[in-house]
Amino acid sequence: MPSAEAKAFNEMLKKAIGGGPGLAEDPQAIRERNAARKAPPLPEGVSLEYLNLDGVRAERFVKDGNTKGWVFYIHGGGFAAGSAKERRGITQYITANFGYNCVSIDYRLAPENRWPAQIDDCFAAYRAFTAQCQDPENIVLMGESAGGMLSLSLALLLKKRAEELPCAEKIPMPKAIVSLSSCVTHAEHFPSHSANIGKDIILGDLILKGMWQMLFGEDIDPDILCDPIVSPLYGDYTGLPPVFISCTDAETLYDDSVELYKKLKEAGHAAAFDMQEGCCHAYQINPGMIPEAAETLKKAFAFIDSPAV
Repeated sequence: MPSAEAKAFNEMLKKAIGGGPGLAEDPQAIRERNAARKAPPLPEGVSLEYLNLDGVRAERFVKDGNTKGWVFYIHGGGFAAGSAKERRGITQYITANFGYNCVSIDYRLAPENRWPAQIDDCFAAYRAFTAQCQDPENIVLMGESAGGMLSLSLALLLKKRAEELPCAEKIPMPKAIVSLSSCVTHAEHFPSHSANIGKDIILGDLILKGMWQMLFGEDIDPDILCDPIVSPLYGDYTGLPPVFISCTDAETLYDDSVELYKKLKEAGHAAAFDMQEGCCHAYQINPGMIPEAAETLKKAFAFIDSPAV
């Protein structure tokens, strides 16, 4: 049963969306509307600095006394919207509450920028950040929705590049991966993509409408959609860090999280799974408003900080 706050947040979303689940808007209109929203104030003791990470704009949040490491956060937004500024609700919260500082990036967006611009920016920014970070071995990759997919894809890409690069050029691997309400495949549909359309206030039927075409173009070779960097469900996670997976039973991407967790556990990979009831897609980015989001993040960092990780 969702909390009263989660129910109220869902009702607020319904009114804001207006046209019902799956309403398709022009990406530029979404970006302009979101950019006009006032950012939350900085929590006490948290400072913000803007960075340029190999051409990728980023925000860095730091709090005195945070010694556990860094969260490298990748925002969602269907690959066509979202920004570091729009995710301050979670990045500032993490910095204020869990002993980790946080860096959040702005990668290039579709449809103006087709794949692989998004993962290229994530890789470039991560490489640049690890080069200047004093403790690169304590970086947590985290993201929600499309950003959750990019976090998984980035980890798989780092592994691939590590196998190709000489030792002197190897990039440090992350300490852990946190996948929040993520898309994990562009190559197939799961039952929840249809069954949860009426429950998913944010995504509705957009998954079934082929959102990948906006990202990859109309003429993409279908085999590319099975590439593990494009669809991280198909990746080999051997040698990668532990993975924390979170979702809600009311989102169309519910089965994505379930299938990824099932695959990791069957392979003997260290993983944890958290499912909340009745919350909206990507509820985790609002820990200051939704108790379930705060609970999920608490579980995620308990998993990350456990001796086994």
